[in-house]
Amino acid sequence: MVSIMVAAEPTLVERHSGILIEKYMTVLYANQHVPVDTETVRALVPEIKRQGDSLAIARQLYGGHLKRKTPSVIGRMLHGELQVQPQNIYKLYTNELRQNNITPDETCLAALIKGATDSPTNNPGACHIWDDMYAPQIAIHEFKSHVAANKTVASGAVWEKYIEMLAKYEYVSELSEIIRWWESTQFVPQYSTLLALLRALPIEFATRHIAHVEKVKRDSGTNGSKVAGVASTASVVDWPWPQVSDL
Repeated sequence: MVSIMVAAEPTLVERHSGILIEKYMTVLYANQHVPVDTETVRALVPEIKRQGDSLAIARQLYGGHLKRKTPSVIGRMLHGELQVQPQNIYKLYTNELRQNNITPDETCLAALIKGATDSPTNNPGACHIWDDMYAPQIAIHEFKSHVAANKTVASGAVWEKYIEMLAKYEYVSELSEIIRWWESTQFVPQYSTLLALLRALPIEFATRHIAHVEKVKRDSGTNGSKVAGVASTASVVDWPWPQVSDL
C-alpha cells in the first residue's frame, strides 16, 4: 500500500501540503501497481474527486492539486508517465513546459533521454517516433539547446545517460563533439563520465585523446598544441583521464 507519513496536526499538514503532495505524487508514480492508502490521500487532499489506482491519483494530484509546477515536478511526472505512455512523452514535455513558461531542468531532459533510449519493440535498434521524427534526434536537439547554451546544468549521471543513448544509436559525430562541449561550458566530468564517453567513441578516437593528454603531461611547462578534434588545453588535461587499458 502506497502511503507517506502525514502529520496529525491539521494546520501543519495545510502549511506543508504543497511539499507533501509533490512527494506523494512522486511515490505514486513510482509505485503504479501498488494499492493506494486512501487515508493518506484524504488527509492531503480532502476534496479529491474520486479514488482510483496509484496512477489515477498521481495524475489527479499533478493536474489539479499542486500550488505550482516546477521543472523538477514536471520531470517527475514525465518519468512516471514514461512507464505507461512513452510514445507521448515529448508531447507532454512540450505542452507542460510551454504552458508553465518553464525551462527544462535535468530531470525533464533525463526523462526525454530515457524515452528516446528505450526501444518500443524487441528490436534493440528500434526507437519511438515523436512528431514524425526519431525520438533520439529530438532528445539530442533538446539536450543541446538547453545544456550547450548553459541554460540547464546536467549532472554526470545525466550526461552518462545521454552518452548511452548516442552510443546505442551510433551517433558518433555527436559523441565526438562532447569533449569540446564540456570544455566550452567549463564542465569537469568525473572519471566514470569520462570513461563512459571514451568507451562509447570508436577505439581509435578514444586512444588518440588519451595519448595526446599523456603527451601534454610529459611536456611539462607547455599547454600542448591545438590538434583538430583532440583535447589540448590545460583544463582538459587536468580531468581524471583513464588509461588506455581501462577502455
